[in-house]
Amino acid sequence: DDKNVPPAENQAAIKFLKELEEQFPDGFDFRYHEVDGQGHGAPPGGYMRPLKWLAEKKREPRPKAFLWQPVLPWKRQMYWVYWDRPEEEAFLEVRAPGDNVCAITVHDGADDLTGLSILLAPELFDLEREVVVTVNGEERVRAKAEHTVSTLLMTLPRFDERLLFDARIDL
Repeated sequence: DDKNVPPAENQAAIKFLKELEEQFPDGFDFRYHEVDGQGHGAPPGGYMRPLKWLAEKKREPRPKAFLWQPVLPWKRQMYWVYWDRPEEEAFLEVRAPGDNVCAITVHDGADDLTGLSILLAPELFDLEREVVVTVNGEERVRAKAEHTVSTLLMTLPRFDERLLFDARIDL
């Protein structure tokens, strides 16, 4: 009964997350509780229980795999991928499965990955060897990392040292 934030959009998002959870079973840990009779107020018992659950979660800023569906044109970095002009209808699956490979699967909407860069970190890639980038299973780039000040500056506004990078490979 929240007149400020009706539940329809949240319900649609949860439905989508459940569909994704079936495709990517180890990628999602979410909770959604809908409470009636509170309007726009706090749930019964307040916010501490959900905040405690959230605080117990470990954040991984450099995951080996993630999904990205850009929705804001100014949000150009997701973990260790930077896209100068992200396509808002795109839906990418990005993985670092090992052996210095970055595998990108385009599930929807991205006609052109121009301007997309792989930001390289030693936890995911051996920066002394060539990195292979595949898109939909086809090799797109094979190159050694370039360490540049421009990459560091490009990732600087993140305010998180684990999301700063100095090496990248451009598609």
